[in-house]
Amino acid sequence: MKKTGHYVKSENKETIKIIGQYIKDLSFENFAAQEGTFSKEPKKLKMDLNISKQTVRQDVFEVTLNFFVVANNNKSKVFLLELCYANLFEISGIPNNHDLNRKLLVDCPNLMFPFLRHIVFNVTRDSGLTPVNLDYMNFHKLYEQRKN
Repeated sequence: MKKTGHYVKSENKETIKIIGQYIKDLSFENFAAQEGTFSKEPKKLKMDLNISKQTVRQDVFEVTLNFFVVANNNKSKVFLLELCYANLFEISGIPNNHDLNRKLLVDCPNLMFPFLRHIVFNVTRDSGLTPVNLDYMNFHKLYEQRKN
């Protein structure tokens, strides 16, 4: 598989092209700032990530990463972040629906995740709190787990 520009091409003429990327929804509640408590206590993070997909038109698909994180210290909530980050992809040359589903739930999120990770880091850092630096995710492993 070769990556050229915004295209990912494989030898069998499959292509994935990013048409656009955008934040559909972003909500950040900084409870620590509202209460005037910027404690350096370690935060306990609870995170959730869901992937949704939909067909926009023939060969064009929207993939959305729905990310949620809540941070608590020993006493109370520190912050809550909800982010819906979406991309439009033009995908062609996929031989069957199973392969298309895999592209939409594995390959597309792999292309999107660094941008989501960057947004989460910047929003939490700019809030005056310790930034959340997400580990990279193995979308292939998640896909296989859901399949089984």
